[in-house]
Amino acid sequence: MDTFDHFNFDAWAALARNDPNEFERRRAAVLEEMVRSGTTNPRRLRGCLFRLEMERRRNPNPADACHRAAELMEEAVHRLRRMAREAADAVHPRHQPPAHGAGDPAAEWPPHAPKPDDPLRVIPFPFKRSERS
Repeated sequence: MDTFDHFNFDAWAALARNDPNEFERRRAAVLEEMVRSGTTNPRRLRGCLFRLEMERRRNPNPADACHRAAELMEEAVHRLRRMAREAADAVHPRHQPPAHGAGDPAAEWPPHAPKPDDPLRVIPFPFKRSERS
């Protein structure tokens, strides 16, 4: 069974094209293995997978489903960033931005916390496509 360390995109794409039922069975098995072997909260991870699956069913067009999944992940990143800012503010209250727009809030933001308007950084996906020209 493939893992993200040994993901073969072309093999999975061929399987999806040639045997969609087997592709879905294997996809479900890989996701289940990831949930069981992960160090995060399995219940929460299952909840995330459920939401993604519901978006796939709601959007039969794969591109639309992918776009909605990306939106859900971006929303989660923004929630985490907000939580990081709140934690940084709780630890270093003197660094909180001034109230009611007095001064530049970003200039006084803790240097280790993400600034509110920083663009999101894209992290490269760790799989390799097979060599093709």
